[in-house]
Amino acid sequence: MLYLLSDGTVLIVGSEIIMKYYPDIKKIETVYNIVPPAEKSILMKDGRVLLFDSDNNVRILELETKFIKEVSKKLNIPRREFLLTNLQDGKVLIVGGFDGENTITKKAELFDPINETFEIVGETNYEYPYPLNEPIAGIPLTSSISSLKSGNILITGISGCEIYDPLLRSFSSVGFLGAATEGYQKVLTKSGVVFVVGGADILMDVSSKSNILMYVE
Repeated sequence: MLYLLSDGTVLIVGSEIIMKYYPDIKKIETVYNIVPPAEKSILMKDGRVLLFDSDNNVRILELETKFIKEVSKKLNIPRREFLLTNLQDGKVLIVGGFDGENTITKKAELFDPINETFEIVGETNYEYPYPLNEPIAGIPLTSSISSLKSGNILITGISGCEIYDPLLRSFSSVGFLGAATEGYQKVLTKSGVVFVVGGADILMDVSSKSNILMYVE
């Protein structure tokens, strides 16, 4: 993941290493080597990095001091290949993924970075990622999550799209992508409009790269 920091530098967070790019001098430096590797990570609102490993252990890295600490609490639902994003209040929303029994879970959780706790916050309407009996060669399982200008969260996948409202702490369906679109790209514009471009119709097994969809809150 790439994060543009307030000082103009770019933080690059991988599974095994965190680096920082200085565009003015075109230099990259290593910030931290992640051991064990992180399956998922996110730069939180408070400037710390939240790391999840394959055993669902959770760590928090302080970038300035390079101090890393274990979070005593674990996810309520062990999961992999999940989605996560920051909320405006600093909490982290975690949705989807495969649980310990290799079944996609609809249960969503919130991580509170102040108390370092996880809380079940409800269930999504759809499954992320969508289960395919026979994945199409060359097309990844695409589910994505985006923070909107309103503070709501847009979650998209081939099974459907929905909004998470942090104030109501609820999920509501907002429709479908028009086809079972997989391998698409999504971008949030400054005006708050979300564009979904390309992908393939997994039911027809054909490319739909000319397909452009728009979501307006």
